[in-house]
Amino acid sequence: SITFSEGLTTIGSNAFSSCVALEKVVIKGDLTAIGQNAFASCSSLSTVEYYGTTEITAVSNVFFDTTLLFVSVTDAYPAATFGGLMARKEL
Repeated sequence: SITFSEGLTTIGSNAFSSCVALEKVVIKGDLTAIGQNAFASCSSLSTVEYYGTTEITAVSNVFFDTTLLFVSVTDAYPAATFGGLMARKEL
């Protein structure tokens, strides 16, 4: 798993693409952007938690070719989707 601390604003394109051992991603702060295919083909990825309160726009295929069904977000997250997936308010 990987945890991003507050202060990180961007995850670059293909940053973790094809990282088959990655199972969980926790993002503690607000992001402004996640690059295309940042977590694509991470076949073991089953959990993403986003604790930020800003909506991330203009992302494409962030979770392409994964089995991830939704991203867990806080009640303060303003959108229904995150990186093309459903945002489930459960944190």
